[in-house]
Amino acid sequence: MLLGRDFPSLNLSHAVQIMTYTLNRTYDSRERGYEPVSLARLGQLVTAVGSHIDHVGLFKLAGKDDNDRFLEGILARAALSEGEAQRFEKLFKTMAYIKTGSGPDK
Repeated sequence: MLLGRDFPSLNLSHAVQIMTYTLNRTYDSRERGYEPVSLARLGQLVTAVGSHIDHVGLFKLAGKDDNDRFLEGILARAALSEGEAQRFEKLFKTMAYIKTGSGPDK
């Protein structure tokens, strides 16, 4: 078995890591983690993304209801934050606009 005296710098490096981690957590006031979107917001996201997919003309054979259930299942398991949900929706909106030159309302 290796003892601390055999690798003194290894022990020092661990001590430095623990101290810097503790100082960082103590003096860093940023919030940690995130809140997953609500089921209502998830429904809004599925509706918005589904309308962009329909506008482009994808998945016509499967139908809107099947696509919405598919999206809802995937996005519910992903437990997206609000920022992630907004970014995901914007991605599909942008792709639909690039493909068609207009939004789903037109």
